[in-house]
Amino acid sequence: MDTNSQVLLELSIQRDLLQQLVWLGWVIAIAAVARVVIAALSTWNQRRREGFAFIAAPAYMERRFDQLTQMCHERLATQPSDPYPHFYLGLVLFEQGQLQESVPHFERALNLSPAWGPQIQPYLQRARDGNAP
Repeated sequence: MDTNSQVLLELSIQRDLLQQLVWLGWVIAIAAVARVVIAALSTWNQRRREGFAFIAAPAYMERRFDQLTQMCHERLATQPSDPYPHFYLGLVLFEQGQLQESVPHFERALNLSPAWGPQIQPYLQRARDGNAP
């Protein structure tokens, strides 16, 4: 094989390797973008949930239970897997002495957000035991 043929063969091999590297770069870039999008959606969803709590907490503290109950039912109609309205419905029912009615809401909130156990368990236990506030 002459020198020109060897050079052309080497250039062809290098071109193929470069193309593979470019494709690998695209795959890595797409994976990185996908991770960013997933993280952004997760953060947005969490912020949306916390936004409801930002509105619900003052209504609870000011004992505007009718308004809070309506807000929770409206929220659950569009976001059934949001733990906040279940938690606040449980609190309202608990505060109004409707202990047995509060239990399913506390349980649902706990199932949707297990990390809330320390906040929910005392209410849940008192409601199950029939200990009104």
